[in-house]
Amino acid sequence: MTQESEIYIGISEKELAASKAEFELELEGELTAPYTEMYLGQLYAAIGEVNSPAEFIRKGEELHHKIAHDVYGPLILGCAQFMGQYLSSAGIEGNVYYALRDAKPLMTAAVHVMPSFGLNPVGIYINRPLCGIGDEINPEVVPNGDMTAMTKKYLGQNGALGQEKVGWVDAGCWGTVPLVLKMHHFQAKDYYPVFFYSHNPEVPDYLHQLSGGTGVSEEALNCMNDSLECLFPSPVRRPLLLVEQCGQVVPKLKPSSVLSQKWGEAALGGIAQYAQEKSGQGITFTEQQDALETFLAKIEQSKQGIWSGTLWQSTPIWSQGEDFLAKYPKGLFGV
Repeated sequence: MTQESEIYIGISEKELAASKAEFELELEGELTAPYTEMYLGQLYAAIGEVNSPAEFIRKGEELHHKIAHDVYGPLILGCAQFMGQYLSSAGIEGNVYYALRDAKPLMTAAVHVMPSFGLNPVGIYINRPLCGIGDEINPEVVPNGDMTAMTKKYLGQNGALGQEKVGWVDAGCWGTVPLVLKMHHFQAKDYYPVFFYSHNPEVPDYLHQLSGGTGVSEEALNCMNDSLECLFPSPVRRPLLLVEQCGQVVPKLKPSSVLSQKWGEAALGGIAQYAQEKSGQGITFTEQQDALETFLAKIEQSKQGIWSGTLWQSTPIWSQGEDFLAKYPKGLFGV
C-alpha cells in the first residue's frame, strides 16, 4: 500500500460512493455521459472485488501507474524530446509554458528533458473559458466575463510577456486558445504553440510527426489524445476565473474528487518514473513507433470491453470545428 493510500484507510463505503459519483460527473464533463458510463464500467471491472474502500483506491492507483508507465510513458517522453528539439531550433530559450490542466502529463516528462535543450517548463492555468471560449461537451463550463486584462497580468507575472519568443505546449487539439493568446497577448512576439495532437495544420504536433507515413488513422490519433483525459484525471477542477490575491493574479482552483486526486497522482507518478528510468539516454524514434503500435493495440482491447487505460474511439468532434479551421488565419505563429 502506498503512503498516500494510507491517508484514506479510514474512508467509509458511503464516502467512497460519494467520491465515485463526483468522479463520474467530472469525467462526464470531459467525455460525455455515455462514454463515461462505458469507461468506468471497464475500469471498475478491472479493479474487481475488494475488501475495503482503501483497497479499491489502492488497486486503482496501481492500474493507473502501470498503464501510465508502460503505455503512455514512451510516447509522452518522445513528445518531450520532439518539443524540445522543435522549440530550441526556433531559437526559444528559458521558459516554455505548459497549459494546465491538460498538459500536466506532458510537463511531468518535460522536466526531465527540456533542461538539456536550455528550456524550463512552467505550468500556467490558461484554458478555453479563461479565454472567453465555451465548451460544447460541458455546457456548465462558461466564460465568466472578460478575462483579457486579468489574463494579461497573469501571463506577465509568470514571465511570458517578457520573452520575445514564446513556446506554448498543450495537449491539443483545435487551436482556439493559441489564437486568442496571439491576437490579444502575443501580437508583437514570435509565438510557437505545439500540441500532443492537433486538428489544426497551423499548429504542429507530436502524434502526426510520429505517425507520418504509417497509415495510422486520424480517428486513432484523436482517440489517443482524448484518452489522456481518462488516465490522467486532474486533482483540481477546470478553473473558470482568475482572481487577485495579495497583488497576484491566480486561478480560482477547486479540488477534484478523491479518486481524481489519487488516481491522477498515480498516473503522473508512472510518467515520472519512466522519464527517470530513461534519463540520460532518452528514447529512440523506433521505440516511439513501437509504443505507438502498443497504444493502438490498447485501443483495440478497449473496443472489446476490456479496460486498457484508453478510450475505444474519440469523443464527439466539435460541431463547428471545420468552419473554425476554414477561417483560421494562415501563417500566424512563429512570425
